[in-house]
Amino acid sequence: MPIKTVRRKCSFPTWGPSVEEQRLNVFVDILDARTMEDPHAEIEGLQTLLTDEGHHVNYLEKGKYQIVATGKILTSNHPDAV
Repeated sequence: MPIKTVRRKCSFPTWGPSVEEQRLNVFVDILDARTMEDPHAEIEGLQTLLTDEGHHVNYLEKGKYQIVATGKILTSNHPDAV
């Protein structure tokens, strides 16, 4: 299925080892899932995590993340955390 667009799904605060807040944004690929019955159908595809500054973030486990460029570990217990 081709990617139709990318949407920001949510954002949530995280904290690093020196207790500064870092916001993470969750972006999701929106895939074209049209059928004859529903020519406008879409489904969500892969999610991408980015900091507010645009740095890529690896998901380690729910509430635990790692900034790719620096290796810095971030944590969150926010309800929107993935």
